[in-house]
Amino acid sequence: MKTVSISHGDVDGVVSAALIVRYTNNVAVRLSATSALPKVIRSAMYDIIMRGANTIIISDLNPSPGNIESIVDMLSQYVKAGVKVVWLDHHEWIDEAVNAVKEIGVELMIDTERVAAEVVYKYLEKMTTEIRGDRIAHALISLAIDDDRFLNRNPLAIKWRRLLRWYNWEFRRKTVRAFASGELWPHWAQKAYEEIEREYYILIRKALEDMKVIEVKGYKVVVIPPISDKIHPGDLQLELSRRGIDADLFVIMYSKGVSFRSSQINVADLAKSMGGGGHIYSAGAPLSHGNVELVLDSIKRYLAENP
Repeated sequence: MKTVSISHGDVDGVVSAALIVRYTNNVAVRLSATSALPKVIRSAMYDIIMRGANTIIISDLNPSPGNIESIVDMLSQYVKAGVKVVWLDHHEWIDEAVNAVKEIGVELMIDTERVAAEVVYKYLEKMTTEIRGDRIAHALISLAIDDDRFLNRNPLAIKWRRLLRWYNWEFRRKTVRAFASGELWPHWAQKAYEEIEREYYILIRKALEDMKVIEVKGYKVVVIPPISDKIHPGDLQLELSRRGIDADLFVIMYSKGVSFRSSQINVADLAKSMGGGGHIYSAGAPLSHGNVELVLDSIKRYLAENP
């Protein structure tokens, strides 16, 4: 089995890809944002034709409502050509996507109670029990759990969250290779972190200067207008918590999207209503504008329909 790994670019996605590289005959790693998933799936054709890949494993990514049709069409062509497609995820999926993917013969595993790396582990465990005693694999999964659940107990998870957010796709692929080889904190990662640490905190402070706290349909909402894509939304929420500022809903806007975080509102459903998705407590949606009022209007409509 020669695999192509297609995964998300955050800690959980990178760890998921690293486990696949570590335990399969992997010929290519392709990392993606949800919005770019159709394009990245299409690019796997090169790996199939030129590198002899016969299995595609997608992890830590879910199809958004707007790209289900194109994704299913491409995966259907792969399956018909004899390529095995496995999809391992932990996000909330709509029934339409689940049914469409299964109907074309994709092996789909979704477990919203686990991080994606744990779902990947369960899949790989069926192939080889060797992974059970792999300390590196378990250490990597611990990183993914700490970051994805935003526990902030593991200093390395915090540093990797920021590094993967800051740097480009090649840096993320380099991290996959390091993790797969057993390096949890290579020397180049320490150097890279030292280079960004001060600027990262400066960007956080600047982002919070324009923050607004408002009430929407009885909920306390923190709104942060468009900020640098290099800042992780969780770090903004963490800094607000340190300042004693809490809210029912955090709305953090970027140049091409918006992030929602809440312990009171199902933000996965909120994001779906705007063409996005994610988890119950943290999710996001694409934006074609940076207009705060338009986003707030969408939130108001959702809350009115889902009191």
